[in-house]
Amino acid sequence: MDLYRRLPGLNYKVIIFIFRVHFTTDIRSEEFDYKSSLFTEEKYESSKYLVLQSKKLLLQGVFEEKRVFAATYKFVSTEMEGEFNDTLVIFDSCHTFTLSNKYKLIQAFL
Repeated sequence: MDLYRRLPGLNYKVIIFIFRVHFTTDIRSEEFDYKSSLFTEEKYESSKYLVLQSKKLLLQGVFEEKRVFAATYKFVSTEMEGEFNDTLVIFDSCHTFTLSNKYKLIQAFL
């Protein structure tokens, strides 16, 4: 989560996010808006990042059959430090960006 938090200040010129994620039915929820999330490779632990989880800034996702942390668009809006100055951010996804989720993740980067 620290990398996502510091990412804007690292002054990369190009950042590419590639989303190939799957969810299990027990974590699908409109409340969590799971399609507007950045996945990590960090193993999900319910006792970790308690404040961020309680604010629904982090949630549990499934990536390659592993439960991992996922940062919601709200995390991007409130927790990322700095701005993406002169950075091209590219998103490649099958399901993350749709009219039904109002492109929330993309808007959080603007």
